[in-house]
Amino acid sequence: MGLLISNLSKTKKLGEILLDAKLLNKAQLEAALTEANKRNLRLGAALISLGILSEDDILDALSSQLSIKKIDLSKIIIDPAVGKIIQEGLSRQFKMVGISLSNGILTVALSDPLNVFATDSLKRHIDYNIEIVLAKEYEIIRAIDFVYTAKDISKASFGENVAPRDNVSFISNNFKAPGAAAEQQQSSISQTSSTTVKEILESEDINIINLVNNIIFSASKNRASDIHIEPLTDEIIVRERVDGDLFEANRIPFQFLSPIIARIKIMANMDIAEKRNPQDSRFEINVGDKNLDVRVSIVPMINGEKAVLRLLDKSSKISKISDLPLDKDKKDNILKIIYKKYGLFLITGPTGSGKTTTAYSVITELNSLNRNIITVEDPVEYKIKYVNQIEANLRGGVSFTDALRAVLRQDPDIILVGEIRDEETARISIQAALTGHFVVSTLHTQDAANAISRLLDMKIEPFLVSSSLAGIVGQRLVKKLCDKCKKPYTPEPALLKELELSSNITYTFYKETGCDLCRETGFYGRISILELLMPTRNVQKLIVERADSAQIRSEAIIKEGFIPLRTAGLEKVIDGTTTLEEVLQATQDI
Repeated sequence: MGLLISNLSKTKKLGEILLDAKLLNKAQLEAALTEANKRNLRLGAALISLGILSEDDILDALSSQLSIKKIDLSKIIIDPAVGKIIQEGLSRQFKMVGISLSNGILTVALSDPLNVFATDSLKRHIDYNIEIVLAKEYEIIRAIDFVYTAKDISKASFGENVAPRDNVSFISNNFKAPGAAAEQQQSSISQTSSTTVKEILESEDINIINLVNNIIFSASKNRASDIHIEPLTDEIIVRERVDGDLFEANRIPFQFLSPIIARIKIMANMDIAEKRNPQDSRFEINVGDKNLDVRVSIVPMINGEKAVLRLLDKSSKISKISDLPLDKDKKDNILKIIYKKYGLFLITGPTGSGKTTTAYSVITELNSLNRNIITVEDPVEYKIKYVNQIEANLRGGVSFTDALRAVLRQDPDIILVGEIRDEETARISIQAALTGHFVVSTLHTQDAANAISRLLDMKIEPFLVSSSLAGIVGQRLVKKLCDKCKKPYTPEPALLKELELSSNITYTFYKETGCDLCRETGFYGRISILELLMPTRNVQKLIVERADSAQIRSEAIIKEGFIPLRTAGLEKVIDGTTTLEEVLQATQDI
């Protein structure tokens, strides 16, 4: 936590604090005070100017002595609406910026909390309770620039601050970024590069940082899961994926492509000189009150490099299965399955159907200190407290099977396998399920019944599949209708007949219209539709007989009350959650 501004009144002066911290002696302090008086500087600036202390030394001492949190502003994207709570003149005069607002407390980043003029101005002009945190001065200046220049990127003017593309190429050909923080790159480059490189970082890079921050901030505000930065022949198009669909967000002059890609590579600790081969990495950044884990993929295209950024909100809470909006019977059956001591529980569906999220909901439901839960993932999507998570690294030579073998020697109760991709992973998972472990995994198939065929295609013996399966979930994601603007309509009798719905009941369906809340799309958010296949005796018998998926599905519907995906989707149409078109499109391959 930071320090409430009301508690700053009785603090020592900076010189006393630094002397107490044994960071300088009295002679050095006197020399710095003389320099400060001669050049009309504050003491901290004089100490840095004389090379006696660095800004980090001073901030660390203040943090320790005053119990104020020190933050890295380069990893925070501020909501401009929060930043603008402090007037621009005050922000720039005293080098301070508001970074978050929560429960009536405005958190303000300062580099010099002992500046009484700054703190008095905050008290006079701000109605909120104020909490102080520490940050480097140049980071605060960059944050202020971002807050007061944040606007529609397509209308932004960057003028002559942009370096020629040759200068950017010079960086790319001579520099591999050592880390994601901007100050690291500045110190490394300035030692080996020309003044031109320094100018790119100190002038042009300010605008590029704001530009990239704007792109990420806009996408996060719009609930985007992915950002696509794509080079065309003469411009850059930025698209955001929201609720599964891509929307154009902005167009940017082509001259900004190299510096934008370079900035993203620096943030993700990639090789800035590599332009011929694909690169993958990640970085973390705070956007307003969200803590984002950003997965970065950069691939060379014919017009230049394309970047895709996947945004994962680490601050969002993972729901337990018991908290998901499922019908009671289905939820009770899933809970009954996952609390078994052993067995294989599969979650199936195509790419982008929410399989991993459901798997995490299962693990979150089962998570407790009296269970040893271990996961093997590629990559780890969310970190879960008390769960031991392993990230498979195929490039580093650590495969799923290698990790799984190691996990089985760790006395696990529950194992999450990110995905069963091959025969060996399937075989080890099933053996684990048969020897007293509960195994949760995902499988890339169209529905629950096809998961059985997929395992048999992997040359797993039918009796092993039959005896190890605890249950199979098939799922899809469908867009939710916007509650603000959805409109009801009565479906035609012919449509009800086609859907095998009773004509004796008056059904009300809903359709999308569009409003400001949903960006005129008619949809806001997504929800999963699930089918649950239970390994009853009839189903087990069919597995052993190598029955095909259609036969297994038909038998489960007739004899076991199995509710397939399309029927589950129709229930969401009838209750007004989604549209018929959404469900038909999501289940068209079944």
